[in-house]
Amino acid sequence: MTDHYEDNSLPDIESVRERVLDALALIRSAPVLNSVLPDLSTEKTAFELCRMWFDLIFKPGHRYMDGFKGDRDQQEALDFESAFTEDEFGYLERFNRFLELRVDRLDQDEWAEGRFPDSDTWHAIIKDADNLLELIEGEPAKVRRLESTEQKLKGRLGTGGISGILDL
Repeated sequence: MTDHYEDNSLPDIESVRERVLDALALIRSAPVLNSVLPDLSTEKTAFELCRMWFDLIFKPGHRYMDGFKGDRDQQEALDFESAFTEDEFGYLERFNRFLELRVDRLDQDEWAEGRFPDSDTWHAIIKDADNLLELIEGEPAKVRRLESTEQKLKGRLGTGGISGILDL
């Protein structure tokens, strides 16, 4: 398969879109991660899911979990934006800003230990991911995605750990 940057074809919008929706489903399904991997604390899971969002998923963002994206790829950001309607992209930007504000409130110890407290704030993030999935996909598709994500999580985590979890 030819790289879309070499042949100037359109980006694979469906894969960008699916990856973002799968990431939201994963955030929404954080309690499943904790039930399948009890050795991984809720606080560590939350921190790593935030890192995933900033470092791997939200391409138009200006930050990584540990700093700013000075080397941000403009084409990736445009490909990301083109995968969503104007309203959907606005919802994603608001979610990203909300998450940034919450992460910026972590204290030095929480940063150093890679913990996001299991608090009302974290539960609000999970709820917002759930609401965002519903806004973008609608209730029936959201329910199917969550069921599928949770089944895949249970299967994947039960047989080999957390690596590659976004390759759902």
